Amino acid sequence: MLTVPQAMPWRSSTKVILAMANKSYQKDLQPTESEEENGRVFTGEVAISQFMFAEIVDDSGAFEVSSQSEKVVDMMIDPTPKWEWNLKANKLGKHDITVRMGIRLTANEGGRDRYFPLQRKTIKVSPTLLQRVELFFTDLTKLFSSPQEAIEELAALFGLLGALGAAYWAMRKKWRRPEAA
Repeated sequence: MLTVPQAMPWRSSTKVILAMANKSYQKDLQPTESEEENGRVFTGEVAISQFMFAEIVDDSGAFEVSSQSEKVVDMMIDPTPKWEWNLKANKLGKHDITVRMGIRLTANEGGRDRYFPLQRKTIKVSPTLLQRVELFFTDLTKLFSSPQEAIEELAALFGLLGALGAAYWAMRKKWRRPEAA
C-alpha cells in the first residue's frame, strides 16, 4: 500500500507512506482514514524476500525528503514493515517523485543492493492564498529594485496593449460598416 498526496501547498510538509506484508498478514494493510485523507492510496503485489528496502527519489529537486524509517527491513523480524517519509515542497508546479523498493541482494564479493521502480507519482504544488499575496509583493519589490528592467517591461506591455487595441478598433469599424450589395 502506497499513500501519496495528489496536491500539496508550497512550503508545507506531508507524509508519504509505503507499507507491505506477505499474504498471511495482508489483512493488516487496510488504509486508515487519515491515510486516505492524506492522499491517493495505491495497492499492488510485489515479490518479497527476507530483506526489503524502500526509498524516495526526487530528481526534480522540488522536495526536501526526510526519512522516518530504516531503509532496509528484515521481514522475518517485522512481517508488516512501514516506511514513512516527510516531503517539504520547495518549488511550485507539478513534480515527479519515485518510490523505489526492492530486495536486498548481497553477493560474496560485496555486491550491491538491487531495486526496481515501484511507483512514479506526480504531485502538484501550489501556493496558498497568503503565499500568493507574498509572491505578488516579492515580484513588485523586484520590479522597483531594477527600474531599467521595469521600464522596458512596462513599455513592452503598453506596446502589446496598444497593438491589441488598434486591432480591435479596426475590426470593430469593419463589423459596424454595412456591406454594399
